[in-house]
This record gives sequence, structure tokens and C-alpha cells, in this order.
Amino acid sequence: MAATTFNFSESFHIQHISPNPELKGIDPAIGAPLPSIPLVIEELRKCGSYPATVPVKDISIPSREDGVQIPARIYTPNSNAVQALPIFVYFHGGGWVRGTLDLYNYICSKITELGFILVSVAYRLAPEVQYPVIVNDCIDSIKWVLKNSDSIRGTSGDPSDYVVIGGDSAGGYLTICSLVTMIHNEGQLPPQINAQCLIYPATDPHMKSSTWSTLGKDYRLTEVFVKKSWNWLLGSESVKDDHLANLSKCDSSLVSKLPPALVITAEFDPLNEEAEKFSERMASLGVKTHCFRILSTIHGFFSQSSVTGFPQHEPYSNLAVNLIGQWKSTLKKK
Repeated sequence: MAATTFNFSESFHIQHISPNPELKGIDPAIGAPLPSIPLVIEELRKCGSYPATVPVKDISIPSREDGVQIPARIYTPNSNAVQALPIFVYFHGGGWVRGTLDLYNYICSKITELGFILVSVAYRLAPEVQYPVIVNDCIDSIKWVLKNSDSIRGTSGDPSDYVVIGGDSAGGYLTICSLVTMIHNEGQLPPQINAQCLIYPATDPHMKSSTWSTLGKDYRLTEVFVKKSWNWLLGSESVKDDHLANLSKCDSSLVSKLPPALVITAEFDPLNEEAEKFSERMASLGVKTHCFRILSTIHGFFSQSSVTGFPQHEPYSNLAVNLIGQWKSTLKKK
């Protein structure tokens, strides 16, 4: 597939892109029947382990509240110039109830190869812990990375390179939720945080989007599973109306202080409407936002490839990775 050049114009609009512009509708390979996602925690957590393609180092990050050690993994490019690279803090998807460092080895390696030092965080999972503990794990991880950026890069005295926070699906939600909570608590974000990368993020625990009626059954991510996942995460209906937990209700004063954003959605993903509405809201509040919808694909495509047993997703995943790489070139140090 020839490299695509993406438009990062200043004016906000949702751009539609595809690795196969001639294909109308869903890719037949992706549209093949897939196993439904089980609602039993033990079954949900049975997931694969895939190889990293760059050097990695496992670390632990202490939680501020209870001293629990949060597992994390640092990925570094196959390069001798890591001291000059930005850091990408990545939160995995999985409905807040599943996902491991090993499951995300491959896609984290691909992002690292774009010229990042990537820190993948294995935050604690619901329902054993719930909101806000999971969000606090992510905030603690962000703050630890900021505090230890010199040792992560292997240099000192040069804090000028920026930090990107991002993730997919549940991890996209945790990215935004962590950042708005930090703004709420501290008035603003640390200056090193220069951008957020959101891949089909969840934003509305009430699931009011019309896409749930059209896409919430036959395209792998189901309405039943996501409702259950929100309940596992938030625990009670009242929390769903909290303006820090429900991003669709988050105060504009907080949203307006978010860093520049890249948002990637999928055409046949029931989350696309709420993610794109949040993108529009950020842009309307002055946050530099670029939103791209990848056509003919479904939720979960980003982290899947031939390596993970889903070769039909690889062209779409590669397109998204290429998009992140070009977006990276538009980011500037603060």
C-alpha cells in the first residue's frame, strides 16, 4: 500500500480515510463472523501473548494511595538517539476488565518505531477495583513518567522533549479522564504533556449515541458487553453522571485545557459517534483537534494484525500507525 499523506489543516472537520478507497461498506474479511465477547471475567481475560519487535524493559510504578506496584513496560526504538525522543504513555483497551502488557506488545512496538519511547501501563482492572482507582493508577503513571523522564531517556538536564498520552477504546477514555481529572485537581496540566492520541475512545457511560441501535450487535463490539463494562468500571448509576467520569458531561472549563488531540475512529464501530462528538466539542473550545474516521473497518482493528491472528485488520492498523507518525511530525515542543 502506498503511503498516504494526511491533511492536518487548522479547520476542524472529520476526515474519512481508507487503505482501499474503492471499497464501499465493510471489508468482507473483517465482516466475517467473529466470536461474541463473553461476559464472564475469567473468559474475557484469556488473551494472547505477542512478541515485541523493539527492546523492552519491565518496571513497576507505585500507586500513591495504597502503594500497589503498577506493572509497566518501556519500549525503546532500535536507535542510539533515544535521548532526543518524545515519550508516549499508552493505556490499553479491553473494556476496563481485560488487557495485558503482552497482548499489546506488537502495537506498542509499532508506535515506538515511529520515534517514541513508549511506556505501556497495566493499570488495575475492574471489577476488582473501580473508578476512580483505575483512573488514579493512570494519573500516578503519568506523573511517574514525568518525574522520571530523564532516566527513561537515559539523559539529564534536557526536559524539552514532549510527552504524549494516549490509548485505544477503554484506554482512550482513561487518557481523557486522567487529563481532565489532573486539570480539575491542579488547575492545569504539566507543561511537558503536549498532546493526546485517542483511538476510538469511549466517552459516554449512558450510551446515548444512535450508533448503538445500528452497530451495537453485529460488529464485534456489542451494546450488551459495553453496558456491562461501564457497570463494572463505575459501580453505580450515580457515578455515570459525575462530570469527571462521564466525559460527555465534563465541564467546558476542563475540556478547553486539554492538549492537542488526534482522534481515530472506525466506520463500523458503535463508539464512533460519541468519540467524534467529543472531538467536535474539543475543537469548539479551542483545543487543536484532528479527527479521522477509517472506513470499512470495526472496533479493535488498531491493535490487531497478522501477528495477533487478524491479518485482515493489518492494512487498517498500518494506516492508523502511519497517521500517528505524520501527526507526530506536526507536534512541537512547548
